[in-house]
Amino acid sequence: MKTDLFSLCDFAADYNGKLSVIGVFDSLYTKQDSAAVRQCSVALRLRYDNKDEGKHTIKLSLSDGEGKTVVQLVETEIDLRASETAPTSILQLALSLGNLTLPRIGIYSVDLHVDSRQVSSTPLYLYKVTA
Repeated sequence: MKTDLFSLCDFAADYNGKLSVIGVFDSLYTKQDSAAVRQCSVALRLRYDNKDEGKHTIKLSLSDGEGKTVVQLVETEIDLRASETAPTSILQLALSLGNLTLPRIGIYSVDLHVDSRQVSSTPLYLYKVTA
């Protein structure tokens, strides 16, 4: 499996096989010592070989800069189907995340695991502004 796209964004949606992604970001700014993100999305496009057909578990988690899990965001089972005409297939997911809490200023990552194996990660930086 190969990750074609894995991003945090303001909004993502899958419209008839077309993944629409708006407002990709990796940094947030706050005047506080922590932050709450009321609404954001994760856009995922995972390319897989036909041999990967079958049931798999997908898990998204938010980790801190030390690699400790802050919160598990999503865990779900998927059933991948192989293409009848192409050597690879695509899984596209647009996942809406609400009320994401970042407990302190620092570096975070959103981690993607398939069957307990980390396949991708995207950073999220929380900065404190002084003004």
